Amino acid sequence: MFYWIYDIPNWSLALGMCAGDGGVCLCQCADLPTVRAQWLGPEPAANDLVSLLRSAFGRFLWLDAWSIAVGTYETFSRVEERVAE
Repeated sequence: MFYWIYDIPNWSLALGMCAGDGGVCLCQCADLPTVRAQWLGPEPAANDLVSLLRSAFGRFLWLDAWSIAVGTYETFSRVEERVAE
């Protein structure tokens, strides 16, 4: 079903996945405050802490995904070198 994913080089797949996660994180951080204020009116100040925690969690999640992708790529490279030997 998803065998086409094996045709993509590992570095570009990792970069694309991290860029996608980073884009989602940036959209959550930006959250388009002016558009939201026009549609829903001004938001209560109680949501400031929630927005801060959500953006911080998104950033940590993005960093975690990036670290996992880099670690997996390095491990795969080492295994590939050993198999070639």
